[in-house]
Amino acid sequence: MAYFFITNNDVDVKDMFDNKKASAYLPYSTSRVSSIIKNDLVFIYRVKIGIIAYGYSSGKNCIECQCNSGLGSSLEDHVHLDMFTPLKKVIPYSILNILYKKYSTKALVLGTTVKLINDDFANEIIREIKR
Repeated sequence: MAYFFITNNDVDVKDMFDNKKASAYLPYSTSRVSSIIKNDLVFIYRVKIGIIAYGYSSGKNCIECQCNSGLGSSLEDHVHLDMFTPLKKVIPYSILNILYKKYSTKALVLGTTVKLINDDFANEIIREIKR
């Protein structure tokens, strides 16, 4: 399985990068963090920028943990990431949407904090990252 973790501020990004994790700061609408298992692929997507990092779940998830980040929140769900890789070249939404249209007739919607994505689409993103 593969997931997007969507963030919209620099404080949360710093926390994720410093701790090699992907976080969803509570409250958010739909919890999918508990279903993420070891070796699931996780992309960190920064709103208005694009994919900024990725890694593979270590299998060490923390549900409703105390956090020092999260603007306005003191709780988070997070996934520790193995092979955490910040991207030197961000993958912007425009490229993601082109890649996504190979698998769907609709535009890519990134409206939830943690979004499950199609494995084929995730593999396409990895190919783009490695180009």
